[in-house]
Amino acid sequence: MIKINTMKMWEACIEKQRIAMLYIGVTSCNVCHAMKPKIEKEMEKDPKVGIFEVNLDEIPEISGKHLVFAVPTLILFCQGKEIYRASRFIDIKELGMRLKVEVER
Repeated sequence: MIKINTMKMWEACIEKQRIAMLYIGVTSCNVCHAMKPKIEKEMEKDPKVGIFEVNLDEIPEISGKHLVFAVPTLILFCQGKEIYRASRFIDIKELGMRLKVEVER
């Protein structure tokens, strides 16, 4: 996962990647710490997907831009448009299926 430090950095990353996944969490969230390794393991299956991480403690404005009301939140983008979103307890199998469909397009 590539750590995003600014909104400009995120905007540049999403423009470069055909498929990008944004993982949003906070430092004090136990669910975030539990879900992150599971998501990283699933994402390793396809290196074509850009994987990015944002800590809301560091970039709170991203929650307004992407309407994030719970953490962790995972948002999958294809050509800059949101195509999948999951929050809190993320279904890893569903994430894998969505990735497979989008990568094969």
